[in-house]
Amino acid sequence: MCKKGTMWKLLMLQNNFTGEIPGSYANCTTLIRFRVSKNRLSGQVPGGIWGLPNAELIDLAENDFEGPITSDIGKAKSLAHLYLEKNRFSGELPSQIVNASSLVYIDLSDNQFSGGIPAAIGELKQLTTLWLQGNEFSGPIPDSLGSCHAINDINMAQNTFSGPIPASLGSLPTLNFLNLSRNQLSGPIPGTLSSLRLNLLDLSNNRLTGPIPETLWSEAYNGSFSGNAGLCSEKIRGFHRCSPQSNTPQHLHMVLILLMVATVALLVSLAGFCYLKKKGERIGERSLKEDSWDVKSFTLTFTEDEILDSIKQENLIGKGGSGNVYRVLLETTKNLP
Repeated sequence: MCKKGTMWKLLMLQNNFTGEIPGSYANCTTLIRFRVSKNRLSGQVPGGIWGLPNAELIDLAENDFEGPITSDIGKAKSLAHLYLEKNRFSGELPSQIVNASSLVYIDLSDNQFSGGIPAAIGELKQLTTLWLQGNEFSGPIPDSLGSCHAINDINMAQNTFSGPIPASLGSLPTLNFLNLSRNQLSGPIPGTLSSLRLNLLDLSNNRLTGPIPETLWSEAYNGSFSGNAGLCSEKIRGFHRCSPQSNTPQHLHMVLILLMVATVALLVSLAGFCYLKKKGERIGERSLKEDSWDVKSFTLTFTEDEILDSIKQENLIGKGGSGNVYRVLLETTKNLP
């Protein structure tokens, strides 16, 4: 069917074809559309099919295909639409898929894919739809997904994704549908999601905790948060009321930090006070020692008669404005002037 490699379209959808895709189709490098959906085809897809350089659409949906997407998909530079839903494809999503930079629509739902999403998925700048639901994907949702600014529909339900919901999803300006239900996501609902105008939001049946943002208290989101025992709300029925803010993990963390800082500051202050007090006492003691006088006491013993008997002209030794000065001779002491 692909003589000389000059076939442009292969359309065999909605039949009862069985068997495997012939490997020779991988040589049809001129193919723009490869559509074999809704048949009973099986086996693995030839590697060259994934990497058809001119293919804009590959539709293998609703068959019984198995095996992985090979790294050849990185060669599909023109590929815009990839439909693989409802098969038995397995294995990890190859990191080379981000090299298929023209991708607009990816539907891998209801297969057996596993492993994580390539961290560089944000390089798919033209991507508008990402359907991964009903697989065995695991690990965190890449934060780089928030760089796919053209995306409007994300469905990752029924996998085993874990970790927090990336706050970067709140920066997607055209996002209308976000379904992350039935995973193992944890942590709080990012406040950034409040800025989105979503027609559908489903975060149910995860392990989310903390308050539901007030801006998401809408009837349009009824059932969007069920199955998360750790969530709380002051308004939405079926959820326990939120404790005071002081009981939230973020606030408790801040309180503990402040208490530790205050304790350290108090200990430093007490240590400084004790040091200054001891230093002041030492200075005071030294000052008292330096300023004290060495007073020596002595006693004079004489009588009144001895003084009066000495007031004679021959004992006169001088005169002044205050009176005369006499020499007194004492028996028990030396002469006193």
